[in-house]
Amino acid sequence: MEEVRKYATKEDIRFVIMGTKSDLRNERVVSTDEGRQLAESLGAKFFETSAKKNLNVDEVFQVLAKAVSVVLNKQKNDTQGSGTGLQPRENHPQVQINCFKCS
Repeated sequence: MEEVRKYATKEDIRFVIMGTKSDLRNERVVSTDEGRQLAESLGAKFFETSAKKNLNVDEVFQVLAKAVSVVLNKQKNDTQGSGTGLQPRENHPQVQINCFKCS
């Protein structure tokens, strides 16, 4: 969390806390309430997911995709007319994200 906040502006940050494998109730380490409280303290959305039961998997990606779209549209509007387009911030590490199905 510290690294993200160090390199990103507040408007660019979108956090999601995911409790995975929610179908394995008897192996639970963190309660739903603890997950929600952590997410709330970080200003994040909270989801419990289960790929096995297809619970909230699509919803997490939809929320993140919408949040990224909003940030990119804002950046595009902020730079429109300058001819520069979107530029990485100075000292901002470049991160490449690959889908395991696509790589």
